[in-house]
Amino acid sequence: MKSYPKYKPSGVDFLGGIPESWDLHKLKLLTNHISIPAFKKEDDEIYIALENIESWTGKIIHSEEFSGFDSTARKFTENDILFGKLRPYLAKVVIPDFKGVCVSEIIVLRPIKLKRKYLFFILLNPNFIDFVSQTAEGTKMPRTSWNKICDLKFPVPPLSEQQQIADFLDYKTEECDRFIANRQKQIELLNEQKASIINKAVTKGINPNVKMKPSGVNWIEEIPENWIFTKLKFLTNQIVDGTHFTPEYLDDGIPFLRVTDIKGSCFDLSNIKKISYKEHKELSKRCKPEKGDLLLSKNGTIGRTIIVDWDYEFSIFVSLCLIKFKKDFLAKFANYVFKSNLFDQQINDNAKAVTIQNLHLEKIKEFEIVFPPLSEQQQIIDFLDYKMEQCDHVISKYQKQIDLMQEYRTALISQAVTGKIDVREWKPKASSHPK
Repeated sequence: MKSYPKYKPSGVDFLGGIPESWDLHKLKLLTNHISIPAFKKEDDEIYIALENIESWTGKIIHSEEFSGFDSTARKFTENDILFGKLRPYLAKVVIPDFKGVCVSEIIVLRPIKLKRKYLFFILLNPNFIDFVSQTAEGTKMPRTSWNKICDLKFPVPPLSEQQQIADFLDYKTEECDRFIANRQKQIELLNEQKASIINKAVTKGINPNVKMKPSGVNWIEEIPENWIFTKLKFLTNQIVDGTHFTPEYLDDGIPFLRVTDIKGSCFDLSNIKKISYKEHKELSKRCKPEKGDLLLSKNGTIGRTIIVDWDYEFSIFVSLCLIKFKKDFLAKFANYVFKSNLFDQQINDNAKAVTIQNLHLEKIKEFEIVFPPLSEQQQIIDFLDYKMEQCDHVISKYQKQIDLMQEYRTALISQAVTGKIDVREWKPKASSHPK
């Protein structure tokens, strides 16, 4: 795509040079800042909070729940643009096609000299988002304000160009979003396939010709004839959770792992807490994780497992459960069992329906399980390792494609709204959809 013939410096960090024919004006001259307070929500008004706005896309996530709001809430109409000022790096910008009420963490803007959709894309310019995020105040919950952004200068192309840029970006971002949604659906299907493969392998085995017998429970039906149906407590030497009190954290010491440290299938050590060696030794008298053991999350996000495959010492919090298996039950096989619906069913039945779910040790010990002889366990592990690696390879490829498309999408917005590409002669092509 071609560039404009001439550019001029903008003097604005997040813009760089802009086409010579474009103007520059402060945001407060291009929009009205709407701050009409809302003391109640009318029946025909929709309530919008930050969680109702999807980052970077401008899509609204509707929610049926409405818990009320205080007098700092603001009214908006279908003529406005909403910009999230709390944690601006999340890029929560939306064009509503209805009137409603929004939380005070949203800035309501009404364009007066800009096409509304063009302003929407300017506010989604990643360079603008980065600039505003760097000037936001606060550490944990940084926020900007109207006063901080109202004097920022924005590019103002002729109205016809604004409309052309908006049409171009509407079309192109829709193409990108379709591609991303397609890949996300494929990843979802692959994850479903992984779950199905695991479920079948740990309950039926991998030999299609094996003789079956009734399991005795309706949610498993038949199992291989040489498999045993029992409870987890009979396959383990110890099932214990971590300390029930919060120890003193130090800048240096022994790692202290919590359920919040689990990221995917491993621990994220970047923000790990540490305790003294003396306190660790005391905690180890009751709960001593070692290489080859299995850790199960029992509070918060329950049912996630990690096999200890490292040698360094560490202690755990009450949110994690330590399981030590007997020699005839392999931890890696158990890890796959925990990933199956065999445990999903029992976890859902036994977990407390409270804000923070809690799985009690006694319930974990009573989990019903089927398991094959030791040699067959290893065969199933090898089979599942291979199948999971195949699926994960494709998932990783699709995720990279999604990441690249998201980068392309944001770069395209940045280039178009700042005039780095000239789209004045662009026309949509009916068949130009990514595959």
